[in-house]
Amino acid sequence: MDRIPAAETGRRPKRTAEGGDNPPRSPVFPPEPGWQIWFRAGQRVPSVWGAAPSGIYVLALDLEKDAEIAVGALGGRTFPAGRYAYTGRAMRGLEARLARHVRRTKDRPRWHIDHLRARARLLTISVLPADDPSLECRTAARLLAAGGRIEVPGFGSSDCACPAHLFFYAP
Repeated sequence: MDRIPAAETGRRPKRTAEGGDNPPRSPVFPPEPGWQIWFRAGQRVPSVWGAAPSGIYVLALDLEKDAEIAVGALGGRTFPAGRYAYTGRAMRGLEARLARHVRRTKDRPRWHIDHLRARARLLTISVLPADDPSLECRTAARLLAAGGRIEVPGFGSSDCACPAHLFFYAP
């Protein structure tokens, strides 16, 4: 298992009745059949399906305090403290994409999530190996329907018609 730097795994007091490290409640937490946890508690989790070349993923993030974050072309946005779920896809190079999301800082931010990830703690990554890109938007719709709130319209969805691919869940 790959170890993540201690700065990424710092423990904090529990924030909810369920516990401090529980990801947002949604249809993919806990994962449905076919979904697998790829990262949890600062460590890469061994895969039961091997190295999938493509897939859909959901990052569960925790932002400790309100933050003003510049998000590329979206500009400066206010992110309230709390839990977030972000869905994305990699149609090739899934392992490399996930490893990039585990790293908190990037040499050059490329995607909207890179800007938030620099400030938010990564809780889990859930993955569904798949080669159907429409699953990303269907997952976003399910996260929204499960009570996610859109704080930054257009976040992560510049290549589709979805209102966003980032959803806020109250702390």
